[in-house]
Amino acid sequence: MTSETSEAMWKVVGHEGCETEPIDKPDAIQAHGWLLAVDVARRRISHVSSNLQAPLAGILRTSAVLGSSVEDIGSALELPDDATRFADIDGWRCQMPWLTTDPVVITAHTTSGHYILEIERDIASVARDPTSMIAWLLQAQSWQAFSEQTVKALGEMFGYARTMAYTFHPDYHGEVTAEYLNQPDLEPFLGLHYPASDIPPQARRLYVLQLVRVIEDVDGPTVHLLGSAPDGGPAQPLDLTFAHRRAVSPVHLEYMRNMGVAATATVSVVQRGRLTGMFVMHHTEPRALSLGDRLALATFSRIASFVAATMDEKSFGTRRAQVAALAEELRRNLTAGDDAIQCIQVAGDDMMWAVEADGFAARVGREVFRLGDVPLQDAIDERVRESGSAGADLVQATDCLAVDMPELARSDACAGAIVSRLPGTPEGYLAWFRRPFLDTVRWGGEVTAPVRKDEFGRLHPRGSFNEFVENVTDRSRMWSEHDRIAADTLYQAVHSGLNEWAYRQLAIQATIDPLTGLGNRRALSLAVDSEIRSQSASRRFALLFLDLDRFKQINDVYGHQKGDLVLRATADRLERVTFYLVARFGSVFRLGGDEFVVLLLDATPDLVSRLAEGILAAFRDPLVVDGVTNVVNVSIGAVTDGDADGVADAAELLRRGDLAMYSAKRAGGSRIAFYQDDFSYRAVRRSMLEQQLYQALESDELIPAFQPIVSLRTGLIVGAEALARWRQPAGEVAPAEFIPLAEETGQIRQVDRRITERAVVECLELLRDRARDFHLDINASAMTVDAEYVAFLADLIDHYDVPPERLTIELTESAMVHEAGRLQQVLSGIRSLGVKVAIDDFGTGYSSLAHLQNLPVDMVKLDRTFVQRTRVGGDADVVARWAIRLVSDLGLRMIAEGVETREQEETLLSLGYDWVQGDRYGAPQPGPPPSGPSSAVGSGPSG
Repeated sequence: MTSETSEAMWKVVGHEGCETEPIDKPDAIQAHGWLLAVDVARRRISHVSSNLQAPLAGILRTSAVLGSSVEDIGSALELPDDATRFADIDGWRCQMPWLTTDPVVITAHTTSGHYILEIERDIASVARDPTSMIAWLLQAQSWQAFSEQTVKALGEMFGYARTMAYTFHPDYHGEVTAEYLNQPDLEPFLGLHYPASDIPPQARRLYVLQLVRVIEDVDGPTVHLLGSAPDGGPAQPLDLTFAHRRAVSPVHLEYMRNMGVAATATVSVVQRGRLTGMFVMHHTEPRALSLGDRLALATFSRIASFVAATMDEKSFGTRRAQVAALAEELRRNLTAGDDAIQCIQVAGDDMMWAVEADGFAARVGREVFRLGDVPLQDAIDERVRESGSAGADLVQATDCLAVDMPELARSDACAGAIVSRLPGTPEGYLAWFRRPFLDTVRWGGEVTAPVRKDEFGRLHPRGSFNEFVENVTDRSRMWSEHDRIAADTLYQAVHSGLNEWAYRQLAIQATIDPLTGLGNRRALSLAVDSEIRSQSASRRFALLFLDLDRFKQINDVYGHQKGDLVLRATADRLERVTFYLVARFGSVFRLGGDEFVVLLLDATPDLVSRLAEGILAAFRDPLVVDGVTNVVNVSIGAVTDGDADGVADAAELLRRGDLAMYSAKRAGGSRIAFYQDDFSYRAVRRSMLEQQLYQALESDELIPAFQPIVSLRTGLIVGAEALARWRQPAGEVAPAEFIPLAEETGQIRQVDRRITERAVVECLELLRDRARDFHLDINASAMTVDAEYVAFLADLIDHYDVPPERLTIELTESAMVHEAGRLQQVLSGIRSLGVKVAIDDFGTGYSSLAHLQNLPVDMVKLDRTFVQRTRVGGDADVVARWAIRLVSDLGLRMIAEGVETREQEETLLSLGYDWVQGDRYGAPQPGPPPSGPSSAVGSGPSG
């Protein structure tokens, strides 16, 4: 083989290859033993070691061991009955002359769906009973003493050439901290350090699970495992984590050879699921251990783990108590509201001592505290800001700033840091620092030496274990777990103290209305609930629920800033009036917006009425704010102690006050209304109707009812007005009840469109009959009439082929006047379709005449109240004649509504009216209107 070829076979790779190399060989076991595995689900043999297959086939009298039942195997091997139940076997001793002339011992365990049985020769134990030895070891006063005594005890007991105590640092670098040599000519490893890559993560995970590991012969052969899957294909690798005889990775074996080792036994030290150390025994010749030896080593492992944890806790016990006391004092001071940075400054020396740091820095808000050796302040602030924006962990620690936090390593002052970012602030933090230290580290092996692969891709570890010396200058002392716990304890104390102080402030603020300084809704709820829970039989309290009338106009005219000033003035006047009338028995609260509540204790009905009337009287005088006079009236809903009977909480009491207040508003405002039980009934019914209205639209309960429009001169029905009706199975719901509800909930759009389309369909024959004069009037809400409604009418006309000039859309006079600006263009759009527009209830407004000539309308419907006042020869004649002339001069048609008597017909006819409608000609009825003459008019003057 040429040198070029040889060089090509060795490919240099980095140490990271070690972290992916398996620590064991899942398809093989060490020689000098046998193994078979049972698929637990199938109860069949799934794997067998190649050295066991032929002997086992002989006694089973079968050529195929794989697939045999566990019962057959148990019978053939004369296993205990527990084996067929897949129970663990700790050491079943027996003879198997068909396999070996030596006695054997069997162990078994279940893992990953397989029952694994291991057979090995039952050799004599090397170790004696360790009980007295363990009792002596437990007397050690420190972990170092324990380690030194343990390596000596293990070395003498098991006779390996070298026994070492191997301790891990938090970064998983390791150090040989104790050593015992049975062969004096061996080179000592005591004090050597090993990089974390020597025992990679997958090895550490395995060593936590399998406490004792034995390699009998580093150069010994391995035995292949045979196996098959249920479908006859190749079997999946076995989980040999807990198998004593699992084969070892070639990389690990070569590692051992490079150290001159022929056999090893290793014992894990585990604390809280983390590998913190090992006791390792090396021998220069192959060496086997019995099952009893391994059990003794497992006992050593558990004892060592217990001692490590106990001594660790003992060594930190006093320090932990001092740190806890410091943390509690710090938390209390911060919670009390003292200056945060001052509290930290007072405890600064102790906080630095607790973490064994050389420097300490803290920032809370804009305040900074620095103590000892710390980096530049700008660098710390920048580091914390960047880590916060990057979503990094709240707590970061390093013993090498140059690598992990280079921005903090610009000076030689610091080399290690624990930086704890306080959540909720962009720059708040606590930070501890350590100075760099100069040290000489003796590494076991050249740490920069490469790992090589052969032509088969197998890894070869470092070939040299000569001592390598490194001078460390850019690192600090490593932060121990105790240091981190101390830092975290103080960090949590500061975080908790700041949070508790903030919470207390929020709790205070949570009951105060920031605008007026009055108690808010939460404060009121607490006060009312306290009264309700009171056990006093004589308790009497009342509640006045106040709302300002037309307060929105103040905000709209002057803006919300001026509105806030008015609310403050209102609160001030309420407090003064309440104190004047009821003194300390009354408290004023602001719920929000323009809603206030006065809570009265020990209140009599007379006192409630007197206070309510006093408040109404006080607000009859305007409020002068910034030189502007503001008329502010209030509507008051009162709930007395009798109304509060059976009330469980403040929410129900407020609901009743709210209902009473709205009753006062509906009655015109600026008055008081006392709660009545039917308020709740009406509220419940309104809520029920709101839900039922949705269902009514789906179930077609909304229908049009038609009232004829009659010509007084001819007696003929010339049209009809379509009115919305809601007919439930239980009865009819009045329009005055459901139309306002539909407008408030926004369902009026669907209601109007449903009635419009159904009315057109039911009157379609009359509308299309060109031989007679008939038009259909349809009421619509101002909320419905918009550009989408115009498009709806256009589609309706096109779909049903309706003459558009025979349709009239009616809007109330108040809607026309109040929304004239918005409706101007929309009504023009309706008229552009050929559809007429009418003003309904004409004569009820105050300014309709001023708008009449500017609105795009075709028809005016005189309100029924105006008709009912007309009488022959009366003063109303003048108004009626003037209205007719005005409408006629504008080119509009007028219809009189609400005609009920023959006398009203004669009066209207004499005044020049022609078209009328009312109950005299038939109350609104479902179905298309009649098409013939009206019987009521037929007997009139034109009959």
